[in-house]
Amino acid sequence: MFTQKNPILFAVCGDPKKAALIEYNTFLESGYIKPNRYERVLEYDRFEGTSEFFQLYDTRISEIIAVVRYITRKSPELCRSDFQTLSDFEIEERYLKMLREIDSDKLYEIGTISIVKKRRSIHTLMTLFQGIGNLHEERQYKTGLASMDRKLFYIFKNLVNRNLFNVKENKKVTVKKIGIEKIYMGSVTIPMMYTC
Repeated sequence: MFTQKNPILFAVCGDPKKAALIEYNTFLESGYIKPNRYERVLEYDRFEGTSEFFQLYDTRISEIIAVVRYITRKSPELCRSDFQTLSDFEIEERYLKMLREIDSDKLYEIGTISIVKKRRSIHTLMTLFQGIGNLHEERQYKTGLASMDRKLFYIFKNLVNRNLFNVKENKKVTVKKIGIEKIYMGSVTIPMMYTC
């Protein structure tokens, strides 16, 4: 991902507190949450210990321009409380059954995507999604979950359909809506699943 032409690096965030602050500021600016003295999105405290932040880092200006919160499973048995998408949305039973059959180390959730306001663009979003796709491949995940804003869902699905994640040709990649969309943190949000 890092080249002279594209000096953006997608990597594990070395400073989770800074990542949480970027997430907090993004949610605050978007009107999804109210200010709090802890300067973090309190709704995600329940995922402490199972969250890991990744960042998009612009080497030209030495700044983090976006963060993604990955959430992994707490136990071998699938519990709806393990993931925001499963606990906060009505999911079709056929997808719950499918998810229960996936090994815990092959399933994750894109908990949040937060892009610094001055860097919000389709290019940043595409670079971020490519980083997510590369990580999916590197860690040999089978399935990713997310609850995405409707517009973001269709952008993500379009990128997958155009194979912009550089997925190997012999792998079939699908993006599916797995439950009922609803107004969630200020926008129409779709529970989705990404399989490879």
